Amino acid sequence: GASLGGTEVPPLKARKRHEDDRRLVLRSLDILDALVEGDGAKLGKYQLELARGYRTLAEVQQRSANPRASEDALAESLRIFELLLDENPSSAGLRYELATTLTISRQPIAVQEKRADQASRLSRELLEESPEMARYEALFAQVREMSGAVAQRKKNYTRAEINYEQAIRSYSKLL
Repeated sequence: GASLGGTEVPPLKARKRHEDDRRLVLRSLDILDALVEGDGAKLGKYQLELARGYRTLAEVQQRSANPRASEDALAESLRIFELLLDENPSSAGLRYELATTLTISRQPIAVQEKRADQASRLSRELLEESPEMARYEALFAQVREMSGAVAQRKKNYTRAEINYEQAIRSYSKLL
């Protein structure tokens, strides 16, 4: 069976839990879609929440073994985050959100590599601007880990090792 919070869950209960999660996220997205359509004054905040909602849906769909639906939700989340970032290019918060979203990709290696490169650039910028921010260091480590996995899948073991070592150094700074 699956494990939820360290507790073994029978497969049917886990599947029902994922389906309940999916329905809740979809209901939330419907509400946010309506808000985005209706209230221009708070459009940016609603769009941000909508992008986060699609990211959550992508994660739920991924856990539910529905890769196509996961990628569709992830693509919508990325699209919204990129639009918001185009409007606010200096926003560290939006760059962080976009980089975080880019790290959940489980796509073919070429797509994953492109997303890892973009997340790497964003996380490096954030860390250079604010080296004292632990969440930026953690994001940088996570992105280095993702880049290591991509390099490993491409059988570039030297590059993978360099990325994993960078991730370990960043994680060590957080201790």
